[in-house]
Amino acid sequence: MALVNVYVGTFTAEFPWLTGLPGKGIERFSFDDASGSLRHLDTATGMQSPQYLALHHRLPILYAAEFAVPGRLTAFAIAADGSLQRAFTTPSLGEMAVAVSIHPSARHAYLANWGSGSLAALTLEPHGMVTGAATIAQLEGRESRASHPHHIRPTPSGNSVLVAYAGLDELTAYSADRAGSLSGLPIVRIEFPPESAPRHIEFHPSGHFVYVVGERDSRLYVLQSEDGRPTRIGDSHVTTPPGYSGRNYPSELKLHKSGRTLYVGNRGSDCVTIFRLDPSGGSIEAVDHQPSLGRGPRAVSIDPTGRYLVVGNADSGDLAVFQIDGQGGLRPVGPPVASSSPSSIVFAPST
Repeated sequence: MALVNVYVGTFTAEFPWLTGLPGKGIERFSFDDASGSLRHLDTATGMQSPQYLALHHRLPILYAAEFAVPGRLTAFAIAADGSLQRAFTTPSLGEMAVAVSIHPSARHAYLANWGSGSLAALTLEPHGMVTGAATIAQLEGRESRASHPHHIRPTPSGNSVLVAYAGLDELTAYSADRAGSLSGLPIVRIEFPPESAPRHIEFHPSGHFVYVVGERDSRLYVLQSEDGRPTRIGDSHVTTPPGYSGRNYPSELKLHKSGRTLYVGNRGSDCVTIFRLDPSGGSIEAVDHQPSLGRGPRAVSIDPTGRYLVVGNADSGDLAVFQIDGQGGLRPVGPPVASSSPSSIVFAPST
C-alpha cells in the first residue's frame, strides 16, 4: 500500500459559465492505492481558476495554468508532506491560460492561451524556476482570438510540440531541439473536419499514432505519426454511447500504461468511453461506456499503479474512482468524493 498525493485544478468564481459550484484553488487529496479511497486534505488558494496542472519531470514542483485575464503560470514546491508552497507566478503572455506542459528535458515549459490565441515557451532553470519567456511563432496570417488553442504537448521523444486549435479545427506541430527550443513556424499542419474542434492530445508509446478528441463532433481521431509527429488522420470513432442523441462534448483522454486501453471523458452523455487498442495502437474499438457517476466529466486521470481511474465531474462537483480490471474495464470504488469544479487531476508520490 502507498499513499499518493492527488492535486486537483479547479475553476474559480470568475467564470461561472464554465462550472457548477466554483472551486477555491488547487485541492489536495490523499489517495490510498490499495483501497482506492480519496480523502481531502487542504486547498491552495489565492489564484484565479488554476484549472490545468502539470508536474516537473524530475523535481517536486507543480505548475498551474491560470485561466485568467491576463493569464498566468503559478508554480508550487511540493513539501515533504505533500503540501504546496508557492514558488512564483509569471505571465502566460496571453489571456486565459488553458494548458501547460513540460518538455522531456525539463528545460522548457509551454503554455496555450485560449482567450488570446497565443502560445508561449518558458525557459526553465535546473531548479525548475522560469528565467525567460517568449511567444511562439504561430500561424501566418490566420492567428486570432478565435483560434482557441486548447492543448499543447511535446511528443514523448521531445522532437516536437503539438498544439490542438479548437477554433481553427487544426493540429499543428513545431520542431524542437533536445532542450525543447522551438524553431520557426509549424512544420506540420493537420486539418480536421469543420466544427470538430480538436481539444486534447494523447500519444501511443510506439510513436506511430496520436489520438485527438473532437470537442464538438464527439469523435476520437487516430492520426498516423512518425516518432509522435503526426502525418495524417487515419480514422475516427464516435465517443457517445449507442443510441445517444443529446449534446455531448468530449473532454480529456488518457491512455493506460499498458498501451491497450484508452479512456475518453464525455460531458453531456456523462460517461467514460473505453476504447480497446490492438498491440500496434492503430486498430481501435469502443467496448464500453461507463457512467461517470456525476455530471460533466471534465478530467480523467490514471493513478501511477495503473489500477485506478479517477474522473473529475465538474458540474456535479465530485471525484469518482474506478478500479481498472485486467481487460481495461471499470468498476466503481465507493461513492464519489466532493470536489468543487474539478478540471485537472495529477498524482504525485508522498515522501
